[in-house]
Amino acid sequence: MEKGLTFDNIAEVVAAIKYDKLSQRKSLDRTQLDILITTAQRAGSAGNNQPWKWYYHQDTLFLFHDKERSFSFANHQNSVAYVAFGLSLESLRLKAGTMGLDVNEQLFSDPEHPDLVAALQFLDLQKSDKADDLANFVEIRHTSRNIPKEKKPITKDKIDKLVFETEKIEGAKLYVTDSEEHIGVIANVMGAADRLRLFTPTGHHELFNLELRWTRSESLETGDGLDLSSFDLTPGEAVGMRIARDPEVLTLLKEWKGGTGLEKISKKSAIASAAIGLITVPAYDSENFIKGGKAAERAWLAANIAGISLQPMTASILHFNILKYGKELDNDPFLKDQFIELKTQFFSCFSEVGPDEVPVFLFRLFYADQESIPSARLEREKVFRATKHI
Repeated sequence: MEKGLTFDNIAEVVAAIKYDKLSQRKSLDRTQLDILITTAQRAGSAGNNQPWKWYYHQDTLFLFHDKERSFSFANHQNSVAYVAFGLSLESLRLKAGTMGLDVNEQLFSDPEHPDLVAALQFLDLQKSDKADDLANFVEIRHTSRNIPKEKKPITKDKIDKLVFETEKIEGAKLYVTDSEEHIGVIANVMGAADRLRLFTPTGHHELFNLELRWTRSESLETGDGLDLSSFDLTPGEAVGMRIARDPEVLTLLKEWKGGTGLEKISKKSAIASAAIGLITVPAYDSENFIKGGKAAERAWLAANIAGISLQPMTASILHFNILKYGKELDNDPFLKDQFIELKTQFFSCFSEVGPDEVPVFLFRLFYADQESIPSARLEREKVFRATKHI
């Protein structure tokens, strides 16, 4: 049985909404759709939860939010899901450009249809349009979670290229630090945030039951989540993760203010970074979360093109945003005070970030010795449907 948002639900919404139907829009054939949906599916998402469903109807590709897949404590106002939509939309747009297609994108924020995110229509790409520098490299995007044997510095020209590509998205800014002192501070913040996440109301369940896949076969069977073998863990760390999976262990950890094992794993990864990057947007709303995701996709591709690996590590900034824009931490003074202190430490390393800028994507940059195992993806029929034979 189809869980969450069903395609029947989607069909009802599409039949009810009004949107601009462009007279010059092109009808896509099955091959074109397969290529575009495959590209969109490959985009990154928090915990590889893939919170999207795509629906092609009357020459329009609709993007919907399957909220059952993206529920989490940190997904405040759907910020995390909408960053994922931005990653997916930008990769799809880039791929369409290589197929001679331009994408007209209409975003929605209709309270009557809150699951509808966007409607995409495809036009002939004008010959006068300059090709995007990243367009031919969408397939190379990958995530690495390795700990390199040797930390190699990233040259300024490569960092500048990342900033240039990222900030092509209106309102987005990329800040990068390669200061060893700053990396050390941020590593401590990242580690502590990942530990404290376990003590949020649903954090333990989300990490150990929804995100992590304990074997490769489980990862392939579910088609989502993060394969534990893709993390660069020692045998002892892997055993520790399995022990921490028990909710009764969590109760003891909270009583003891423990959980430092998970903190050490995150800290170890961050310390091994050549640089840390932070993407911000001007406002805390769905449109800007999408822009943040698009900017992140561009930074990711630009890094991978340059041979640089990128790993998102966002737990800290998501909880900082909850401190500023939500009340979810108010019921736990211990957690709230801890995150307030971490926030102060974190922004001492990114002091140039303005008070009104919203952090949406935090990541480590490094030269990996090898790529991590790619995360599995959901079966096509679970995330895409077309209403006519193509």
